[in-house]
Amino acid sequence: MCGRYTVAKGSLKKFEETLGIRVPEISSRYNVCPGQDNPVIRGGSEVTGFSCDAMRWGFLPNWLDEPDTQASTINARVETVSEKPYFRDAYSQRRCLVPADGYYEWQQVGKAKIPHYIQGESEVFAFAGLWDERRDTRPDSASSYAIITTAAAECIRFIHHRMPVVLPQRHWKAWLDAATSPDALPSILKDWRADFQSHAVSSLVNSRENEGPELVHPVKRSLQGEFDFT
Repeated sequence: MCGRYTVAKGSLKKFEETLGIRVPEISSRYNVCPGQDNPVIRGGSEVTGFSCDAMRWGFLPNWLDEPDTQASTINARVETVSEKPYFRDAYSQRRCLVPADGYYEWQQVGKAKIPHYIQGESEVFAFAGLWDERRDTRPDSASSYAIITTAAAECIRFIHHRMPVVLPQRHWKAWLDAATSPDALPSILKDWRADFQSHAVSSLVNSRENEGPELVHPVKRSLQGEFDFT
């Protein structure tokens, strides 16, 4: 799964160059959490273009009669995303890229969960995502998104069995383009990046209230004091 990630100041420049869009200036974020508004690149077409907008992490489909943030979901499984009614329309019409430069995952060790920070070889990457938007006057009518997940790459499977789908740059435009054939989408999602490296980090990241570069600094496992060998 993917429940926390990071996005650094200036990391969106790559999307400007590749997709020909304007992106806002952002501050570095070291603990992006569900329920927060974050930069997301939404799909369109070569005619209407792509755009970078703030969206809330926690997908809510526009057809819910009584939307409730408790009904929102932060992840969508790649194995079922095209079939589940909750995501089906967004999968075919409203795809997005979620800029990031790393994410956190927790490894179960005995009764403890050890946080790890996971990065790719390049400085910035894009999660495959879905978005939707409610057009009413409710407080929760903002655009929202979910990150698509898949089976974890072998190099990080010891941490967790799921990971976000990280799309290579060559697929960005096709994934965003509403004109891309639905038959082509599964092959795009299967061609995800697997060049990851990881290290254990402090339990400070466990709290959504914490923020700052110290959250991604490596720590020795023996210093965490979280292991239970009984």
